[in-house]
This record gives sequence, structure tokens and C-alpha cells, in this order.
Amino acid sequence: MVLQTHKDQPADETFKSSAAIEVRDLTLQYEEEAPLVLNRITFDLIPGEMLLLLGPSGSGKSSLALCLNGIYPQEIESLVTGNVRIWGRPMVEQSAALHAQAVGIVFQDVDSQFCMLTVEEEVAFCLENVECPQERIRSRMDEALEMVDLLPYRTAQIHTLSGGMKQRLAIACALALRPGILVLDEPTANLDPVATRNLAQLISSLRKKHGITVLLIEHQLDAWMADIDRIALMDHEGQICRMDEPGMFFSMYHAELERMGIWVPGPVTLQRQLSECVPGSTEFLPLTAEELINYWISRSALEQGQVSHYLRERAEQSLYSRGEEERRAPVLEAHGMTFYRHDRPVIQDVSLRVRAGEFIAITGPNGAGKSTLAGLLSGLLTPKEGRVLAGGEDMSLLPESVIRKRVGLVFQHPEHQFVTDKVSEELAFGLRLQGKSEEEVQLRTAELLAEFRLSHLANYSPYALSQGQKRRLSVAAMLVEEQLVLICDEPTYGQDAYASLRLLEALKARVRQGLTVIMITHDMEWVRAYATRVIVVMDGKIELNDRPSALWHWPEERLAEAKLVLPLEVQLARALDTDTSIRTEKFPNTAEAPVHHSSVNEALTSSDEPLTRTNEANASTLEAGSAVKSAGSASDPAQRGGWNLHHMNPSIKALAVTLGVVLLSFAFDPVTQLSALMVTILLTACFGQVSWRRWVLLFAPFLIMALGYVWTAIVFPRESIVMNDEVWIRIGGFEAGRETVLTALSLGLRTLTFSALSLLFILTTDPVKLMFSLMQQCRLSPKLAYGIMAGYRFLPLFREELATMQQAHRMRGIQREKGIRFILHAFKRYSIPLLASSIRKSERVAVAMVSRGFTGKRHRDFYLKLQVRWQDWTFLCVLLAAISICFILADQLGYLEWYGGQL
Repeated sequence: MVLQTHKDQPADETFKSSAAIEVRDLTLQYEEEAPLVLNRITFDLIPGEMLLLLGPSGSGKSSLALCLNGIYPQEIESLVTGNVRIWGRPMVEQSAALHAQAVGIVFQDVDSQFCMLTVEEEVAFCLENVECPQERIRSRMDEALEMVDLLPYRTAQIHTLSGGMKQRLAIACALALRPGILVLDEPTANLDPVATRNLAQLISSLRKKHGITVLLIEHQLDAWMADIDRIALMDHEGQICRMDEPGMFFSMYHAELERMGIWVPGPVTLQRQLSECVPGSTEFLPLTAEELINYWISRSALEQGQVSHYLRERAEQSLYSRGEEERRAPVLEAHGMTFYRHDRPVIQDVSLRVRAGEFIAITGPNGAGKSTLAGLLSGLLTPKEGRVLAGGEDMSLLPESVIRKRVGLVFQHPEHQFVTDKVSEELAFGLRLQGKSEEEVQLRTAELLAEFRLSHLANYSPYALSQGQKRRLSVAAMLVEEQLVLICDEPTYGQDAYASLRLLEALKARVRQGLTVIMITHDMEWVRAYATRVIVVMDGKIELNDRPSALWHWPEERLAEAKLVLPLEVQLARALDTDTSIRTEKFPNTAEAPVHHSSVNEALTSSDEPLTRTNEANASTLEAGSAVKSAGSASDPAQRGGWNLHHMNPSIKALAVTLGVVLLSFAFDPVTQLSALMVTILLTACFGQVSWRRWVLLFAPFLIMALGYVWTAIVFPRESIVMNDEVWIRIGGFEAGRETVLTALSLGLRTLTFSALSLLFILTTDPVKLMFSLMQQCRLSPKLAYGIMAGYRFLPLFREELATMQQAHRMRGIQREKGIRFILHAFKRYSIPLLASSIRKSERVAVAMVSRGFTGKRHRDFYLKLQVRWQDWTFLCVLLAAISICFILADQLGYLEWYGGQL
């Protein structure tokens, strides 16, 4: 396959240009008086190369990426000056949606990049945007999915994919447009180390096979360094201040990178450390683990011995400093803990003991249950079986206020834990709950603001901070609580090198005070540097509960299953076969002694499942359960024959139900309504393929409401009916006449009939197909339709987000109370962050849609074509005929009564 940059320009002609992208004096600011986000950026992107763009948080890297595909200023209001040329063409000549065919972009937040429900629908959406003919969409879709190894999952629901697979799907969506340039904006921020390595290998193979030009924005460098051609550095002023090839870049600008808090490749850091014990080794600066290992294997036996001695000393220093906590009393215990979510075990028979003064790391693949385990240990979740003890007392029996003084939890998404409107007040909130004096509160708040580099933001709203600043604020806010145990879910997520080290040093200082820290992480470098114990969780079970050194000796196959990558120092130690020199130390629960530890050199961040969400299936589980779905045809089931209501055209079905409701609204007698209700139930049962249990559960509220209407109409009848009404019911002093009862029954049955017709439509209609049908048969605006579909996809997430937010506020000491005052405070507390979250998600989805070529034009060649068949018109006629028969039946029985304004 040849990737083209424009639909009217072949790739071989395009690459004759001297540069894929030319940027000259590019500036960006949001308003005229606002500071410059980008300040006179000038650089060229050479065809076929991979350029790595580095810079501290907030330097403008992502803004630059959005300028390169026209999002700024065409789609987001901003002031942009300077020139950008794509393959020699000025960007101002085309819209941002058309630029998507030349510059594909993949964003950091994978969940906010999709607006459809299944894999094939998402890729087809991109091809429809560029007016790809319907007969060619399928082949190009298969082409793009095959490039990223997702072809077996084409019919899978997007929410069932793992984080790595979602990122590959985002890349497939970009590749489906056949761009010559691919911009990757921190694509591995939410991936585990194995998924990160696999993604880097995928991009490398695509470059070699198709000649794609890549601009990479990334903090996690190790997996990418083998393919980086040049590196550009942006400073805090939004300028590109340095640019060079990787070897010279890390050699010449080491001090500058350290000052700016920029991560450097692990091999570079370790080589500099090893050069101190082996003089003369600094002339070679390895960029990859393979280069580092091969270099030292090729050195003399004397130099290898010096390296081995250095590694052994570092390992022994770690080992002998981590034994004292084992003699301390336990502060947290779990016994036979089992937890279910949606009738599926997430945590299975877990038992563990946490002692004072420990620094514990919890790791394992995504979806293994790490965050759920944290929720159970913190008391936010209650196990179905087993129990959790805090200080020897059953946590389920303790008051919430007591639990919060013993165990704290820092959530992965910091916005969930904010409870005030100012940064300084976030820190002061916990101190005031402890009863500190106002003078002490102000002093401690100032100290924390300075320690976490937030002093200049003291009066800002927490929601206005960058992601890294929010993370620092959330950790600082929990550190003031001084609980016996603090659990941190991915504390280094989104942080630069400086901030990550400061955060972990603050946690380490807490441990030195005799308190306990539990950290969820995938980063084995942090585990080696800080953890006294590591717990590996897989499939809801604890696979390892031991010193980190025990994990270093796991075989490669087992590490791969746990989605873990050994620290670089351990990899080097294995290669040099130095593990035999430290086998004298005995370790419990492992047959072999550990290998050595490595240096801290990077922050590999990844996500686990939120406490309120169903765990994502990992790749292996999904492969076993979902691959079979792709074997059949992807043709739309609505085009198949049969009388299944699910296969009916949604627009015609909606028309039939609407006409049925309108027709029945003219009748006001119980016989017509009852017979129509029976017809509707019969149609649903025979042709709806709906679970009776589900139907009854959904119908029950309407039945209760109808009974309420009947009772009200009987007890409080209209005066005009009562005056000449024949008594039908007499119970003691209560009387009800014939007309009163019939009117009440008519009102109740009418409610049930309308409800049954609505359920017939709702339970047999796919929302996505409904939107496609409305666009095709009713000419609904694509902007409105796709906006509704994107909102429908995110709707369940807000409920989960609210539940998580409530848990996070409990962790801050806010307890549920009764009374109107608490309700009003709760509404304010939750509405603002939920509104901010919805705005943020909608903006991200809108940007992602434009980046995939979406213009909102009504003329589209749909992949999923929903035609109106004769079965659809037959269903409409059958439904209306059946309702007409109901009218005739009521008339023959003498009960037919036309609606005359009765209520």
C-alpha cells in the first residue's frame, strides 16, 4: 500500500518536496494580550524521518501539534502568525478537515478520540469524511486495521479493548486517511511498558514499510530511541531552543535537560553512572538498552568486573536498608478478600499484611484489579467475602471518620478529589479539619505550595491547572492528612522528571517518619529505587508478595504475562551474569535469589481500572473471546431478511410507532386501549427477541404510574361524571360510578399502551443505526447526528465519574449528611467538576473528529447503508391495521369513545 498525502497527489510526487513540513516564525496566543504559547517556532520536518519533540510540561508541544494540522486557528479560536507549509502547500489554503488527509494526529487521551461504538464503525467514519466511495470503504478499512494488527477485532466494542489496543485503533483511524505525516502526541501516556514497546515497534515497522514521516511528542523515551533521527527541545517560553541528532543532543545538552526537568533515555543515565567506576567509558553514549548491554559485553573482563562490583554494591545497599519494617506491627490486614463487579470476580481470595514504615509497590497488567484492591484497602469498597482490618479492627465496623484518619487514597485522576475553588484552600482544607490553628494552617500551606512548585498558582482554581500541576496538588493535599497508610494510584502520571522525583522523595520522607505508603505503578525503576516490597496482581489474585529483588528473577515469559519490563540495571546484570555473586542472601517465597536493581531514569506511567468501572479485558482475554467475531461478514444486519424487529429500518419503525400513538390518542375507552396493549405486547414477544425479564423490569415503573392514575381518577372523579353516574362499586361509604371507573381505566391503559409502544421501539433499535437512518432517510444534519452519538458514548462515563468523585470526597473527610444545606453544597461540589469534565471531553472529541476529516457536510457515502425494504412498510401497515381492528372491536362491543378533551 502507498500512503498518499492528498487524494489528488501521488505519494512519489509529494516526496520530491525538500521538506514534509516547513514552519517559519510560527506564533500562537489565545488572546491579543495573553502570553505567547508558541514563540517564533521555526523548523523543518524531513520526509521519512522521525523527529522527537521534547520539552517541560506547559511548553506548548501539544499546541504546536494542533497547529500542524490546522486545528489552530481554523477550529479553535486563536491568534496565529507565521507560515506553515505541508509538502510545499501553504496551510491557509485548506480547512483543518482536509489537512487530516495530509497530517494524521493521535492524541494522548485514547478514550476521548472516539465517537462511535465499534472498531469498524470508527474507522469507517474517517473514510466517510473524505468521501471515500462506499464500495472501497471496506477494503481500506481492512487495510488500516491490518497495519495495526486489529483486523480480528473489527466488530469488537471499543470499550472492551485494552488501552494499547485503543491506541492502535486511533493510529488505524489516522492511517485510514493515508497521510504522509503522522503526529503522535504522547501516545504511550496511558499504556503499560509492554504496550509501549509494542506501539513503538509498530510505528517503526510502518515507517520502514510505507515511508511515513513522524513527529513524536513523548516523555517515555526508551522504547523509541532506536528509531529517532533528530530531537528538538522546546523551552518554557514556547521556543525551539535546541535541535540535533540523538547522540550529540544528549551529550551536549545534559545539564540543560536536567535543569528543565526533561527525561533522558535510561541507558544514557546508567552509562554516566557506570563511567564513574570505569574510567574511559564515557566516549560512548548508548541510547538503547541493546546498545548499552552490547557495549559492556564487548569490554574487557576487568571492566566487566568493575561494573559487576558497582551493581553488587548498589544492590546490597538496598537489601540491607529494607529489613527493619518487618519487625513492626501491622497497620492494615486483609483476610480472604473477594470482590465482585457485575457478577464477575475482580479480587479473588486476597490476603496480605501491611506494616508500619513500608513503601509497597502494587503492579501488574491493566485490568488486573490493582485500583479495586486499593479501594478495598482504603475502605471505600467493601469485600463480598473476607474482611479488612485497620489497626486490628474490622474496617466495616468502624466509623468513616476513624477510617479516614488511618488510611488515605490519592486517586489517579486528581480532579475527583478537589473540594474548593482555590489551590491554597485545597491544602488548607485538610489542615482545618485536623483542628490546626489558622496561623499554623497558613504556614504549612505556604510550605507545601513551595515544595510542590505551586506558590505562583495559590489563587488559581484547581481545575485551571495543567495535568501535572493537578497531580502535584492532589498528592500534596493528601500528605497534610498524615494518615497511617497513604495509597497513591499512579503518583507520577503526567509528571516531568523533576516533579516525579520530588513527589517520590516526599513519599519517602513520609515512610522515614514511620508511616506507610502503597504506590500503584508499572514503572520498575521506581519500584527498584523506593519500594521495600512489591505486590504483583494478575487476574484479581496476588502472584507475588515479596521484596522487589524476587521480581527481578522472574523469567521473561512470566514478566511478559504481567506486562512488566525489568529495570535497565537488572537487564545489564543478567547479561553480565552477575547474579551469582549475591546468592548468599536468602529470600522468602522464591526459589532463587534476586538480581540487582537499576537506576531511576524515566517515568513509565499507565492506567488501571477506576474503582467504579468494569475492568477492561486485557489483550489476551479479548483475543480469546472476541477474535471469532471477525470471521463473518461485516454487512449490516438490517439488510438481511426476516421479521425480527431489530432488523427493521429505524426510521420506518419510529414512524410506525409514532402513527400508532397518534391514532390511539383519539380513543378514550378501555377496550381500545387494552386490545392495543395486547397487540403491542404480542408483537414484541413474537418479533422483538427481547428478554421477558428485562421487559418486565422496564415496564414495571409505567405499570405503577398507571395504577396511580387509575386510583386518583376513581377517588377524585370529574364533577360532570359524578352527577349522572351509575354506581358500579360500593365499599362501605365509598362509591364509584360506571363512567368514573371506565374513565380511570382508559387513562391507565392509555399510559400503559403508549409505554409499551415506546419500549417496543427502544428495545429493538440500535442507537447508532437510528442516527444513520435519520441521516440517510430523514436528512438529519451529520454534525447533530455524530454529536449525539459521541454524547451517547460518554453518557455512562458521567455516572461512573460521579460515583468516583463521591468516593474521593469521602477520602477528603466530607461525609454524607442530611438536610437542604448539605444537598446544596453537594450540588455545587459535584456540578462544577462534572461540567468541567463534560466540556473537556466534548472539546477533545470535537478536535479528534476534525482531525479525522469531519466537515459536517450532508453529502456522505455511508459505509452502513440502511435502505427501506418492503418488510419495513409491511410492519408499518400491520401495526396500523391491528390498531384499527382494536377500534372496530371496541365499537362492536359498544365501548368506543372518541377523545373529547377528557383528563
